[in-house]
Amino acid sequence: MFSQEKIRSLADLKGKNLKVGLVLSGGGAKGLAHIAALEAIEQAGIKIDYIGGTSMGAIIGGLYASGYSSQQLDSIFHSSDLEQIIQDNVSRSAQNFYEKENRDRYMISLALREGKFALPAGFSQGVNLYNFLSQLTYGVRKIDDFSKLPIPFLCMATDVETGEEIILEKGDLAQAMMASGAFPTLFAPIEMDGRWLTDGGVMNNYPIDEVRAKGMDIIIGVDVQSPLKTRKDLKSANNVLLQITSYKIANEMKEKREKTDIYIHPDISAYNVISFQEGQAIIDSGRVATKKILPHLQWLGNFLKENEYPLPKVKISDSLSISNITFAGNKHYSDAYLRGKLGFQWGDKISFSDLKEGIQNIMATQNFSGISYHICPMENGEELRFTLDEVPAQTWIKMAVHYDNLYKTGVLLNMSRSGFLQKDDLISFDFIAGDNIRYKFDYYVDKGFYTSYGFQSKYDRFRRDISFNGFSLNTGDTNIALARLKNQLYIQSIFFKHKFLLGTGMEHELYQVRLNSDSFKERVNYYSLFGYIRYDSLDNALFPTEGAYFDAKGHWYFHSQGYGERINPILLLKADLGGAWKFSNRLSAKAIFSGGVHFGLPNAPFLQYVFGGQGNNLFGNLLPFYGYDYMSFGNYDFLKGEMTLNYQFYKRNYIKAIANIANAEENMFNGNKWFSRPQYTGYALGISSDTILGPIEIKATYSPETNKFLWLFNIGFWF
Repeated sequence: MFSQEKIRSLADLKGKNLKVGLVLSGGGAKGLAHIAALEAIEQAGIKIDYIGGTSMGAIIGGLYASGYSSQQLDSIFHSSDLEQIIQDNVSRSAQNFYEKENRDRYMISLALREGKFALPAGFSQGVNLYNFLSQLTYGVRKIDDFSKLPIPFLCMATDVETGEEIILEKGDLAQAMMASGAFPTLFAPIEMDGRWLTDGGVMNNYPIDEVRAKGMDIIIGVDVQSPLKTRKDLKSANNVLLQITSYKIANEMKEKREKTDIYIHPDISAYNVISFQEGQAIIDSGRVATKKILPHLQWLGNFLKENEYPLPKVKISDSLSISNITFAGNKHYSDAYLRGKLGFQWGDKISFSDLKEGIQNIMATQNFSGISYHICPMENGEELRFTLDEVPAQTWIKMAVHYDNLYKTGVLLNMSRSGFLQKDDLISFDFIAGDNIRYKFDYYVDKGFYTSYGFQSKYDRFRRDISFNGFSLNTGDTNIALARLKNQLYIQSIFFKHKFLLGTGMEHELYQVRLNSDSFKERVNYYSLFGYIRYDSLDNALFPTEGAYFDAKGHWYFHSQGYGERINPILLLKADLGGAWKFSNRLSAKAIFSGGVHFGLPNAPFLQYVFGGQGNNLFGNLLPFYGYDYMSFGNYDFLKGEMTLNYQFYKRNYIKAIANIANAEENMFNGNKWFSRPQYTGYALGISSDTILGPIEIKATYSPETNKFLWLFNIGFWF
């Protein structure tokens, strides 16, 4: 590998303290082959004096410079889901309660800014990757001069505005590695010291001159770049674009290769920049290439007499003691709002997982185009200093479609906007056109750990042929049209580390009912005070595999006007408790238990809990029950249990088996009535597909009591 001229020059320097530099090129997932080269360098006992990297070479090189060994790096990248890390998918458990309730309603979300649809600067903001790198570099967080790392280090980035090559040698190491690896269109550019930076590979994918300038006598280089493609391989616009952007670095490599003393070039032409699922094969390809070069590395190791090269060791930390939290860049959102999203405050001891979830929750609001932070050591813990980039004022347009057996067809159009009247607020309006016109209006001011407040107005309606067995309006088989207008004013707050929501408020409900066209037409108003407490850690609302759920609420109805007698005060209490768990990667289960009880005279028929059919966000006190049609039975007091088995037979497609039982009887909790055998049982078997439209499901349901089969069908999110 060494030229005769190089060997002679090294011989003249024998006995002197020769410096060895390591250059690692960019290449996305192909850069995992760098780990194999580091293994061989350690095996040969070569001490590296300086590392320069670009893109993935900057990430591998920066971590190695921080003190990780090749074995540790191999373990880290094998135990990490890199495909998930490079995306900004926000886990449901990281969202606040308002976002959870509204997340599964829309299939399309588009931002309008100054009258035009606004597209993000990149597929991902890189928040998950930054958290990943920040945790790994926590041990060197006090070092802001990269020349003082266990191994001195530099990496390359590109100024998006000027096209200038930028050498990153100081600052936050995780942020520098992020900027160097911000692959265009995949990641949004990173702002550092007033510059907007993107992937260093755009201008300098192999920083050999920069490393040589640090006084290095010998350069070991690992090149994971692919050669230019021929016309037969340029079959897509994406490949053509990548080819065009690769001309400069491909031509420069001819000269840079000659400057490299030990050049390692694995054959990884079969892989691309996002082939993270084939990481092991890429590392193995690197081992094949370094095996051929190993004799040269061993010769160099012997020549340098560094055969007892100590392997660097570093411990990954997983806890932070927060002494203070500061924010910069949040002009339209208060610190309280942001701390509420984080889910922790100063004085808390948190894990990096908690930090990751909190940051994801901030990004989930879609009010920020970027977020970075620094962990600054203090006398009594760590200070977290956040810098945020607010999204300019914009309006969101969201859409969805739906069909089910109750509401029939529905097309939803939503318009929402943050910062409408004041800091931390959100205004949202859903209009649903179709067989049953509906709407939902929300105005919500989120103050995080402090008291939040809001107003909601919602109008629902449906028409259906119903048989009222056990329901107060005993009119036989009847064509019914039901409508409800609900207006709510509430205050609420989160507590116990963002896990529980506690709220109270006042409500007005207007019910309208029409039977048999014009033979019966009445309306009634109800006025109530209410309270609630909620907990929700389910990983997915529609197909959960882990987590728990609890929702308890009470309504004290103190006045009514309209149809029937004026009600005496009546208190309705209802609670749901459930959870999900998985038996394997394909099989999971969900169980939920519900109960309702009343106190007072039961003379408010529209307030009864009424069972049948399927769905979420149903009308009033309608509750799903498989095996029975909508509004088949009900009462003020009830107990219900439901168990669902989900089997994922192909990607996002599931077979569902469901069983539910219930008792519903007036005053059933007086005495031992509620211990009796279930009055109502039902079963369902169906197929569900999780699509861009939302769930598409068809179920065959059956109840032994009726001895009838009933088919249920729905398309899209329930709204």
